[in-house]
Amino acid sequence: MASRSKFVLYVIVTFYVTLSSVTESYDIKTHKLLFVFGDSLFDTGNNPHLPANEGRFPTGTLWPYGITFFDKPTGRISDGRLLPDFIVPYLEEGGDFTDGINFASAGAGVLGESETAINLGVQLQYFKTVVKQLEQILGHEEAKSLLHRSVFLFSIGGNDYMRFNMNRDPTLSEQVELVGQVMGNYTAALEATLHNSFLATVLEQFELKHPGFKYALFDYYNALRDRILHPTEHGFKVGKVGCCGSGVLNGENCSNTQEPFNLCEDVN
Repeated sequence: MASRSKFVLYVIVTFYVTLSSVTESYDIKTHKLLFVFGDSLFDTGNNPHLPANEGRFPTGTLWPYGITFFDKPTGRISDGRLLPDFIVPYLEEGGDFTDGINFASAGAGVLGESETAINLGVQLQYFKTVVKQLEQILGHEEAKSLLHRSVFLFSIGGNDYMRFNMNRDPTLSEQVELVGQVMGNYTAALEATLHNSFLATVLEQFELKHPGFKYALFDYYNALRDRILHPTEHGFKVGKVGCCGSGVLNGENCSNTQEPFNLCEDVN
């Protein structure tokens, strides 16, 4: 944990210096920031920079990841760019944090801790450190105003459910208990959020409790499911088999140097 703290300290210091210069080039009264918290769906390259991953090749750091845009692996669990790439940078040395920070980490979950990923609790600790830096630069009231205008994007929790269901057939009561644990951690950190059908209700209640709070909810599960079941309606030819990988539906081992894997001819 100590080595990870040193890494994040550098990021926070960089953010401090960058934001100090930003106050001169942006209208700080209207400027907005985006803070991203999540897992592999939004990790734009944080994990390879973690001290625990030094000398290792975490997922996303070997060919063919990154081949359609960057022409090289970058740590993204994708062949190209992810949504946060168009808005905020990843926690890279020398990164420009004038529009916010992406804390997302592939493999991260809501529950527990990890040395090779940044789970939600740690991501939120890093954010609190950023808030303190903002207050030092702008003052308490101005920092509070900036954060009120900012956007917070969360996409995390899937890894908790995947690990829970792996190699077992949990009962309904066990599933309900797990959801309660995941949601409890979410709520403790954010005072709001639940998954799927419960999330909308919780967010509505949160909006009533906190005037000025605005939100948008994207149903990733059903959006992805629809593309898997009806790929041609969304411009794809195949929806049920992965472009890169091996095993059932090419769901494993993309870029594994020890075992062969399949790669579709046109990854676009």
